[in-house]
Amino acid sequence: MSDRTDTTTERDGHDPSWREHFETHYGASGAGYDDYAPAYRHGSQAAGDSRYEGRHWDEVEPALRGSWEARGGASAWDRMKAAVRHGWERIVRGESGLTY
Repeated sequence: MSDRTDTTTERDGHDPSWREHFETHYGASGAGYDDYAPAYRHGSQAAGDSRYEGRHWDEVEPALRGSWEARGGASAWDRMKAAVRHGWERIVRGESGLTY
């Protein structure tokens, strides 16, 4: 099942930012956007979770890594970390085009 069936990201305006980040960071990797969309969504959803409110990325990364791995993230954390972080930062900071 493709994550593209979830149109929430298109409605809330994050999908274009995620796609731009994907093209910049992963476009030449041979992977497709659909491979990374769950990671962007994971970060975005976590940023809206009250358990993480007011916390910085460095504080929440271990928990997000754990939840990514616990849910059976299809790809290794190290491969998806920047996408998760972009999803997180996009919500927390409300900006796009972040670099890290």
